[in-house]
Amino acid sequence: MSTLPDPDPKQTDRSSQVSQAEPTINEPTVQEIRSFDEAKLLEWIQQKLSVPLKPDDEEKFLNAEISGEVFLDSAGSEDFYTRPSIGLAFGASFQLAELAREVIGRKSKYSYLTQTASLLYHRGQRTSGDYGHQAPTL
Repeated sequence: MSTLPDPDPKQTDRSSQVSQAEPTINEPTVQEIRSFDEAKLLEWIQQKLSVPLKPDDEEKFLNAEISGEVFLDSAGSEDFYTRPSIGLAFGASFQLAELAREVIGRKSKYSYLTQTASLLYHRGQRTSGDYGHQAPTL
């Protein structure tokens, strides 16, 4: 017999909802996604989508040999996936386009922050002293 109390089902439900809402810490970078082959990309996509692709769409995706690079370069284009040569259902096409836009948006946000910091540094708003070393004196 266990002397531990039964877990509160409401607490367990809330805990699982919180863990589902937390972002995954080990998200692949845009560069890593670009290097995915179609099988690895499909595996990642299936984990990311709230409603995974149906088996028929999975097969079409793999047959179209959509690599990570193709996936990201076609970001935001539902039409890309509904082409007769690929033939995914509109719903699946929409999900893939949204996911690609999300990934590209993540990159754009990071790139913007990096470019802004670099611009501020080069405009003299940051000095070498800000980074823990002194500029040489002449």
